[in-house]
Amino acid sequence: MGVAFFNVTVYRVCRSPRVLLLMCLSVFAAIPLQAQAQTITLEEYTKQVLDHNHALKRSSKQIEISQENIKGLGQATAPQLVSNAMIINNRQPPLTYPTYRALNSEIFGVGVEQQFNTGTKAAVNLEWQNSTLYGMAPVPGAPTTDYNDGQFIPSISVSQSLWQNSFGSHLRLQAETLKHVESSSKFAYESQAKLIGLEAKMTYLNLLFSRDRLNLTKKTLKNAEKIFDYVNSRYKKSLTERSDLLQAQALVSARRFELQRVELDLQNATTNFNYLRGQGSNTVAESTVSLRVISAEEEAEPDLTSRPELKALEAQIQLVSVSAALEEDKAKPSLEAFVKYSMKSNHNDVAEATARLIDPYHPQTAIGVTFRMPLDGDLAQSSTRVAALQRQALIHQLEETKLAFSKDIQSLTEKLAMAKKSYAIATQLEDIQKSRVQNEQREYRNGRSTTYQNLLAIQDLSQAEIGRLQVEFEITAIKTQLALYKGDAQ
Repeated sequence: MGVAFFNVTVYRVCRSPRVLLLMCLSVFAAIPLQAQAQTITLEEYTKQVLDHNHALKRSSKQIEISQENIKGLGQATAPQLVSNAMIINNRQPPLTYPTYRALNSEIFGVGVEQQFNTGTKAAVNLEWQNSTLYGMAPVPGAPTTDYNDGQFIPSISVSQSLWQNSFGSHLRLQAETLKHVESSSKFAYESQAKLIGLEAKMTYLNLLFSRDRLNLTKKTLKNAEKIFDYVNSRYKKSLTERSDLLQAQALVSARRFELQRVELDLQNATTNFNYLRGQGSNTVAESTVSLRVISAEEEAEPDLTSRPELKALEAQIQLVSVSAALEEDKAKPSLEAFVKYSMKSNHNDVAEATARLIDPYHPQTAIGVTFRMPLDGDLAQSSTRVAALQRQALIHQLEETKLAFSKDIQSLTEKLAMAKKSYAIATQLEDIQKSRVQNEQREYRNGRSTTYQNLLAIQDLSQAEIGRLQVEFEITAIKTQLALYKGDAQ
């Protein structure tokens, strides 16, 4: 009986549409929302854009290449294994005795050499030579015979640069060059990251502004439609002129046209917002923070020297200076002093020559110098002149960039000051319109105002809010651009 009574009761209750609607709403309200819009902050969005940007990734790879080049410079001073092989076949007999019909020689060598940072080069070599003389005759009329001779020649040699690459100046200058290349790449990456970050922040702010402006524009359209409905009702009762009706219609049309433009701006802002972070969607599911919250943040104190573009140019100037010094050193004559100490063990039998390698014998010592000098001195100095001209051009570019940045800071600072004044006026106007709306509503309750006056006051308040929002966006945009001159801003 209890179950039957409950079923009948529910059936009778559900026959009422209002009660049924309330029950359905209560059921849905008890179900937790699984998909809620998440809020994406300005910092989170900027990080997404920076992580996705391929140009920034390419610049990052350039830094890695510079670092690998610095590591690769160590190959110049790493020990090197040197080997050589040569076969000689000479079928032109000498004109004097001893003579032979043909000469075959096999020469094989192996060694280790190393270049040091001081410009010193040391080498240890072991060479084996095996020569066979076919049809050799020591004197006229002597019988010919084949003669074989084997030689083992171990040697050690040391050379030192004394003029060009004096005491390893080339390696030192090359190391400095690669370090300046790395520094220039890092500053270029930092500059690119700041500019991309600026674009991301401006895109985020534009989306915020477009969303807030859309809400206010819808509000103004709704107010305009209320004004039209009110005027239209009075016109039907012949309580107002047709001109008032046409004016109300024009107001509605103007607000609808404005809404279309704002919706288009929001669509463009949404598409660009997703494009920068690598998404092709034309909608943004996340919610954003309020524009007023961001505009309330303190602006960065401008610092001209913090711009990485200037540091990159300074690194390039140092790079060109080092390159000029390197080219100047390369243009110098080359003078190298060397000493070589070698031993020789020879016998007509290769095995015996190898066995005698450790026996006492007469060593051979060679001491000398090697001199090289370019014959066209003007051609040798051309690279040095080019590097000097490049350095002067970069210095001019640095000064020009400093001047442009100084002008940019001054212009942005002046715009910010003017925008703050405009914001004070816009805020004051908004407060006045709020007071007007409150006054009209109070007067309406007391019977001393009309619905039309209330609607006009609300319409003017909405326009004042849009004006204040526009100035807020301008202030925030200027602050964001000034943040480029803050040392830790990205």
